[in-house]
Amino acid sequence: MSATLRIEDLRVGRRGGHGPDLLRGVDLELRSGETLALVGESGSGKSLTGLALLGLLDEGLELRGGRIGLAGRDLASLAPRARRALLGRELAAIFQDPGAALNPHHRVGPALVEILRHRGGLDRRAARQKALRLLADCGLDEVERIAASHPHRLSGGQKQRAMIAMAIALDPDFLVADEATTALDVATQARVVELLDRLRRERGLGLLFISHDLGVVQRLADRVALMYAGRVVESAPAALFFAGPRHPYGRALLAARPTLFGPFERRAPIAGSAPGPEEIGAGCAFAPRCPLARATCHEVDPPARALADGRTLACPVAEEGG
Repeated sequence: MSATLRIEDLRVGRRGGHGPDLLRGVDLELRSGETLALVGESGSGKSLTGLALLGLLDEGLELRGGRIGLAGRDLASLAPRARRALLGRELAAIFQDPGAALNPHHRVGPALVEILRHRGGLDRRAARQKALRLLADCGLDEVERIAASHPHRLSGGQKQRAMIAMAIALDPDFLVADEATTALDVATQARVVELLDRLRRERGLGLLFISHDLGVVQRLADRVALMYAGRVVESAPAALFFAGPRHPYGRALLAARPTLFGPFERRAPIAGSAPGPEEIGAGCAFAPRCPLARATCHEVDPPARALADGRTLACPVAEEGG
């Protein structure tokens, strides 16, 4: 059944109200069967957005406002126990380092069987059969050997595929993949990307793909949301975004992207550095680095507006054709 996950004005900060917001009003929409890529520099708030969505914020952080809408409920308002009950069933996740996510003391098969028995309600025999099918469906060969192995006996790609099998074991509606290909070699990365795309199509998953790798994003994403300093500054269909971002930050990111083929071209780095939360003033957070900045850009942080071409954009200068 088609579903939509809507994040509206999501704000996260340090517990107790100390300090500025780390997420400053994030708005996102993810539909069943599509891939939304969340991109931006390190520290822009991509992973923090994923953790807030999953209800897995560090103890020192808290939601300060906003709504996470799914199936008529606001997940942000649920008690912690109710949020945890959703994990695996409606929302699931895979992370950058499967070696850290997998329990080193448990063999892959029994760990997967435990999920299927205690969360999925299967008996031991049915759970084992489904565990082997899941491992095979995630592209693993010799599934009996893989199931009998501890994580340290597996390659990085095998561990990531085992982690994906655990994530989809309870048939979730939405999957958060946080830098899920970053720690892999290029060939394995390509195979994992193909696997995620296939699972998304076959299972109707809504995939939130968090990455700084624009090359992978261009191959995988249906839509792109660009984050800077804790908020989304542009979102667009992927083809439209890669044909030409409208926000000056998006233009600068694509201009700085290295190329592997063709004649050598000197890439243009983005001047300056992204501000920390305490350094963000009243205006647009990108204004100190922006070649299009006007005086008002240092005074007013512009809201994101929906454009006729299907984008949302938080830059009136670029909207005017700057």
